[in-house]
Amino acid sequence: MPSKPTIPRECPVCGTRFLAKKADVARGRSVYCSRSCSSKEKCSGFIIHASGSENPNWKGGLTKSTRGYWYVNMPEHPRAGANGYVKRADLVLESKIGRPLLPGEIAHHKNENKEDDSPDNLELQTLASHTRLHHPKQPPKIKIKSDNPCTRRYTWPPDTELVEMHKTLSLRKIASIVGCGFKAVHRRLLKIK
Repeated sequence: MPSKPTIPRECPVCGTRFLAKKADVARGRSVYCSRSCSSKEKCSGFIIHASGSENPNWKGGLTKSTRGYWYVNMPEHPRAGANGYVKRADLVLESKIGRPLLPGEIAHHKNENKEDDSPDNLELQTLASHTRLHHPKQPPKIKIKSDNPCTRRYTWPPDTELVEMHKTLSLRKIASIVGCGFKAVHRRLLKIK
């Protein structure tokens, strides 16, 4: 099979010579020899691997979680997560009570506003009491009888009446009257006979 026509090119970043497909060159592709050279060219002027305040996207070390809580970048803090951030409410409460929070302790927002981390709004609670506060015990649900024919109990007519119904009606008609499946009617009639 004939190979596709190629054009010799030179990478503008590293100077490597390579062959590019003629169709790709016509479309403006195959400018660089590799993806890494393409990334280097596109990211020139940016600090690629900078972290913290050196990164151009740095926003002061504050971030908001999807659940609505604010987090502060403090990788040295004992309660810091894997990403180095600590919940701002925990930091404010620790400074209010004058000691670090113990495992099983949590900062509770009195006014239920997750963004209000003022010291007056925060209260120290155990994880268990906080869970009970936000999820009080629900009363037991009343079970309603199911409409599913497999689980519902039927009110059968007297046996003699059922036999008389069978003489004039089909099993399906009797089943719709009783409110069950036709196989249940058939089994019931077999027991009667």
